[in-house]
Amino acid sequence: MSRLLAVLAVLAAAAALTLLRGPVATASLALMALAAMVPIALPAIGEVLNEKGGVFNIGLEGIMLIASAAAVYAAELGGSGLVGLGGGLVAGAIVALLFGLAVTYGRANQTIAGLGLNFFGIGAVAFLIFEIWGAPGFHRVPEALRIQPLATPAGLLRWLSVAAVLIPFLVVGLLQHTRFGLRLRAVGHNALVSDVSGIEVYRLRLAACVLGGALAGLGGAYMSLDWIGLASIDLIAGRGFVALACVVFSGLNPWRAVAAAFVFSVFNALGLWLQVEPWARPLMARGGSALFLMLPYAAVLILLVAAPAREAFPREIGRPYERP
Repeated sequence: MSRLLAVLAVLAAAAALTLLRGPVATASLALMALAAMVPIALPAIGEVLNEKGGVFNIGLEGIMLIASAAAVYAAELGGSGLVGLGGGLVAGAIVALLFGLAVTYGRANQTIAGLGLNFFGIGAVAFLIFEIWGAPGFHRVPEALRIQPLATPAGLLRWLSVAAVLIPFLVVGLLQHTRFGLRLRAVGHNALVSDVSGIEVYRLRLAACVLGGALAGLGGAYMSLDWIGLASIDLIAGRGFVALACVVFSGLNPWRAVAAAFVFSVFNALGLWLQVEPWARPLMARGGSALFLMLPYAAVLILLVAAPAREAFPREIGRPYERP
């Protein structure tokens, strides 16, 4: 309940600032926030699945970055943005599969493997952008290959924003009402007892890694083919780490993770909006843009401090399991 109140409080603060501009402006901000929420909410939901099974993946940034470039390449090969989204999803799943193999069967340290994945993503994407498109640093996506949003009176509604709101229904159903979800939660709490009971610990963790990586890959593909429209080594800009913060806030509840992602995105949109306000011009002349861009990160920190997670996380998180 305290976390719900904290979310409502920060959203009320944002609403108070925007309602002064009228209901249309508020609706426009909401659409901007929904668009910005997608690349945080999707990897956060995927990481909830990972951690339910006992795997901690801080390599979300690297997965999203690789998937974003792979999505653009697939879109250009297939001549369709939808093909590109599929390519990004598959690329994220493959990278997460390799990570999962390393930390399950290979019993690698999960923190080090995740950090390595982030650094690998930066180097690999920088190399591939230059090799494939001959451009150092970034490649702009042709307009014909971008996913076209739905135009509304208040602004653009992006299709994956709707998907990001619906996916938690599927994940909660998977975790609470399927044999896979029950076994995954059991593995996260006690891998040894689960193994003795006949549950395939490694396979379940690997499956959760692949599902989580697919969602992170979809988030990265969305950024390159829909929201931003380019492949770049700087594209993700820390959103994988913000997704991890949302997971911590959520207590491994998919809905809370999405709520935290939405709070970040509201203040992200608000920070961009405030920069063009007439009263902010003197402040902008003195470097005030950094202050406004700090707003979403400050909002997430306030949430984490004001309403820390009280649920017990799975005891096996981060611990490599070795079958006796």
